Amino acid sequence: MARINDKGKRQKAKKVTHNQQKQKKRDELPNLERQAPVILQAAKILIVCEGKNTEKSYFEQFRRILRFSNITIEVIPAPIGIKPRGTDPKTIVAKAKKTQATEKQKSTPFSKVWCVFDHDPLPSNPKKSVNFNNYIKKAESLGFGVAYSNQAFEYWLLLHFENHLGTPLHRDEYYDKINGYLNLLGLAYDKNSKLVTEDIFETLQIIDSKTGKTRQDLAIERAKNIMEKWAAEDPSRSNPAKEESSTTVFKLVEELINYKS
Repeated sequence: MARINDKGKRQKAKKVTHNQQKQKKRDELPNLERQAPVILQAAKILIVCEGKNTEKSYFEQFRRILRFSNITIEVIPAPIGIKPRGTDPKTIVAKAKKTQATEKQKSTPFSKVWCVFDHDPLPSNPKKSVNFNNYIKKAESLGFGVAYSNQAFEYWLLLHFENHLGTPLHRDEYYDKINGYLNLLGLAYDKNSKLVTEDIFETLQIIDSKTGKTRQDLAIERAKNIMEKWAAEDPSRSNPAKEESSTTVFKLVEELINYKS
């Protein structure tokens, strides 16, 4: 009789253990009936860029592939009837500051603001280089991120294909170099429209057969190496205008990647 009772206790204990295990598995699963849906809060990012087409089309491609981000792209157009050599960084920073202030008044501030501008040096106008340096500092003092290129944004695109070592390279050379790589893939970057098309953007993301890394990862790696080179020459980083060729667009791209699905 004692054995029967012991057997009954063992069966009861086994059943309890089995039920506990089942309950544990149920507890580990999301309870769709009791739990409210989780809503991921999107980052609200402002990107103020000078280019009418290149930068705008490039960052809008990022917006296309991001799942939980709300990226507002504000473009500073060139004055009507005037074709300037790049919009003054002062204008970019001022626009970013004004736009952020407006959103703060509406209690909907941007979680991050980025200023994107180039350094197009003019020997006849050294003030352009002074302004470039000053407004990098100004933007950073306002808490804004700065994605600059020296000389132009296309240098960032070139680094997706070429391990350029940061030596001087005039912006006029970018187009032929970029198209030298794109043409092999049946694509072309039109220097008149300056649009980063969906096909071009996707080409920047694909894996490079030689390294096994995406072209975008290679561009980030190369841009960082170039910045380390300039930092070694001038640890204070007091004169970015002299850092030709260089780009910090990789910093903005790395932030955007964090929101990629």
